[in-house]
Amino acid sequence: MKKIICILTVFLLLALHINAAETTPSYTDVKESYWYYHYVIWADGWMNGFPDGSFRPNENLTREQVAMILYKWEGHGEKYDSYHFKDVKADSWYADAVEWMYRNGFTAGISETKFGVGNYITRQDLVVMIFNVNYEMWHNHYVKYEWAKEIPNKFKDKDEISDYAIPAFYLACNWIAIDDTYMHVQTDLPPILNGDNNSLLRPKDLCTRAEAAVIISRAKSIY
Repeated sequence: MKKIICILTVFLLLALHINAAETTPSYTDVKESYWYYHYVIWADGWMNGFPDGSFRPNENLTREQVAMILYKWEGHGEKYDSYHFKDVKADSWYADAVEWMYRNGFTAGISETKFGVGNYITRQDLVVMIFNVNYEMWHNHYVKYEWAKEIPNKFKDKDEISDYAIPAFYLACNWIAIDDTYMHVQTDLPPILNGDNNSLLRPKDLCTRAEAAVIISRAKSIY
């Protein structure tokens, strides 16, 4: 029954992608024929475009942009009077998003005093942030299962993944079903990451806005 519900949920969310594409204006630089089109359209609201009507899919994503995306996705409009990181200005558009990430333990920044404002995010750091924001229960299960530390062998660059990112990549590369006492992989449902040509994860490459729209949309819809 649980598997049937999961499959129906995936089909429903795919239908929502199509409906969103029919009701949301297209970006000037994102055509319907592009591989990421429906993900970009569906992400509207928590991953917005720019005032000139563009989405800029090939631009790299900054760390503060990711913080804002996840804040819009999972936050509840929290506002703060003080901010931990010295490179986060109190009046900046991302200040509350970054502070929300920090106070909830979703990010430790690039150092004790810096979040890394202005730094482009790598694919592995994006996956880790998504993992931290959404999968606290999965963290606990991951520790108990030694087999859950293996990234599928089909990914030729899996050894390039930093140690801290392995749990997040394992989750992203597999559909994981969890209850209070059991965790297993369901091979009949799609993962968050398929990899380039189904073989490369490119963990340390910078992440483009188009790639981020796909990765985050899949994470939001599937898990």
